[in-house]
Amino acid sequence: MTYNYGIYPPPAFQPDPEGMRQAENWLANKRKIRRLGNIFGAAVIAVTLLTELVSGLITGITLFMRSSSDTATYRDFTRVWNGTEVQSIINIFYSAVVIGGTFLVVYLLNKSDPYARIPFLRPKPAGNVPIIIAGALSACLAANLVTGLIDTFIFNSNGQDVYNAVMPSTPDTALGMVLYFVSVALLPPMIEEFALRGVVMQPLRRFGDGFALVISAFLFAALHSTPIQIVFAFAAGLFIGYATIITGSIWTGIIIHCLNNSVSVISAIIIDTYGETSTESVIFTYVYYAVIGVGAVAAVSWFLMKKRAHLRKSPLVNSGPNAVAPPSPYVPVITNGSLYRIFFSSPGMIIAYFFIAWRLFETLLSLRLLGG
Repeated sequence: MTYNYGIYPPPAFQPDPEGMRQAENWLANKRKIRRLGNIFGAAVIAVTLLTELVSGLITGITLFMRSSSDTATYRDFTRVWNGTEVQSIINIFYSAVVIGGTFLVVYLLNKSDPYARIPFLRPKPAGNVPIIIAGALSACLAANLVTGLIDTFIFNSNGQDVYNAVMPSTPDTALGMVLYFVSVALLPPMIEEFALRGVVMQPLRRFGDGFALVISAFLFAALHSTPIQIVFAFAAGLFIGYATIITGSIWTGIIIHCLNNSVSVISAIIIDTYGETSTESVIFTYVYYAVIGVGAVAAVSWFLMKKRAHLRKSPLVNSGPNAVAPPSPYVPVITNGSLYRIFFSSPGMIIAYFFIAWRLFETLLSLRLLGG
């Protein structure tokens, strides 16, 4: 091959400014995805360690009272300490400090990112919001029903109630009732929606709504500690996250989450008060199924509407049926799987897997599911 040395570089090697720009943009976004993976992985690790710290403090207080008190005093302490009021206060503390505090730090770390803004806005379109809430709530209740059946027929075979083992007992006083409701149906949904559909999902949406939705649901599941809760949390995370995205407001997710947890609270109170086979429990069961049915009809009618919202595709994907970015010789083949591989292979997430497994193993061991 003969080159014209009067031209440099040779024509065959002329730079492609647009291609080089695309390559730099891909590398920058790759670093952003990996950085978010490290930050969110660190958040999971922090929640796990803080959970262990709180658990250790509770155990330490109990052991101290046992060793420094007489039998009568320790009996009174145990009665109060294991009561609904104190357990509800502990749950409120855990939600506010461990979950809320951890993800508040994450939010402050990403505050300069314009994509990290949490949409505390009025849900839209206003006419469709009740239908969307009803449909998502119905899906959550149906998922709760399915996971409950799995719990009953699989994990409950040796008498252990895996799903409800970490729930406080139902109250028998007015104060206990208020604290119980706040600790299960009000504060945790608000904080978890801020954390998962706000702090986690929003900055990930620049890489595609579907990608952000799945990652936030995965991390939502990772914050739960039993197999059934993990399965349910992932499914509920998808439903609630989708409703949050298409309405453009985190308030949608908070409403759905609060309603779902409120149903669980009402169910627990009715069963503990009247029994599972009582008339009240039977009536509640029929109402439960009716709510699922009405919500399912609402969801189907909304999906049949021509003006329904769609999830935004990733602007980085340049291959496959979901390709948005144009192909370039300067940029590797990018699929949706490429984005997930980058996120889940970040060092922070890899370390977080061990902490997730550790917490799950510890829970299973405490429920005597291991070793018979």
